[in-house]
Amino acid sequence: MSETPSDLEPGTPLIRLEEVHKTYRIGKTEVRAVRGVTMEVRLGEVLCIQGASGAGKSTLLHVAGSLDTPTKGRVFYAGEDVYAMSEYRRTGLRCRKLGFVFQFYHLLPELTVLENVVLPSLSTWAGLHRYRATRERAESLLRTVGLGDRLLHRPMELSGGEQQRAALARALINDPDVVLADEPTGNLDSRTGEVVLDLLFRLVQERRRTLVLVTHNREVAERCDRNLVLQDGRLA
Repeated sequence: MSETPSDLEPGTPLIRLEEVHKTYRIGKTEVRAVRGVTMEVRLGEVLCIQGASGAGKSTLLHVAGSLDTPTKGRVFYAGEDVYAMSEYRRTGLRCRKLGFVFQFYHLLPELTVLENVVLPSLSTWAGLHRYRATRERAESLLRTVGLGDRLLHRPMELSGGEQQRAALARALINDPDVVLADEPTGNLDSRTGEVVLDLLFRLVQERRRTLVLVTHNREVAERCDRNLVLQDGRLA
C-alpha cells in the first residue's frame, strides 16, 4: 500500500467499492443493509452519500472505511484490496489513512479533550515515540477549531458543538488522506451545525484532503462536489 496518494492525480479513484453487500442477522430476521453497491471516491473531492434514515448510509460508510467487513464484494484503497489485507495492515490503514467523524462524537468521558484528540495517534509508531510533537499537534488542532481554552476539560463540560469540534480535531490528528463523516451535524441545532460544517469543509480544503459525508440533509448535500443517493441499500 502506498504511503501517500501523492503519486495519484486529483480525480483518480482512491477508494472503490465493487458489488458490495452487507447483511445482518437479528435473531431469525435478515437485514440487507447494503445491496450490490459499486462506487468510487475520487482523490480530492467532497462526496456526499445522501438518503433517508435506514437507507444503509452509515453501513456503507463503515464498510468503505474498513470498520465493517462486507458480506460480499470488494473494497479497494489506492488499488489494494482492503479486506484481503491482514488485520494488522487494515488497522494501520484505518489509523494512518482514514479519519472518522461520527454523529454522537464518541469522546471518552474519562479523558480530557486533549487526551481524546491525542489518543488515535498512540496506535502509530510515530505517535508513541514522538509524543511531545503529537501533543503539540493536538493542541494546535484544538486551537484551530476554537478549543484552545478547553484542552483540559472533560467532554461532558463541553457543549454539543464543542464536542463535535473536538471530534474534528481527533479525526485529523494523524493527517489522514480521507475524512469519513457520518451525519456530523445530525445531533446539533441548525446554527451550531452550520458552524461545525463550515469548519469541517475549511479544514479538509486547506489540507487538500478527500471528504466523504453522509447526510439526509439536502442543504448539506448541495455544498458537496458530487452526490450519490442511497435508497433501500442500493444507489438510486
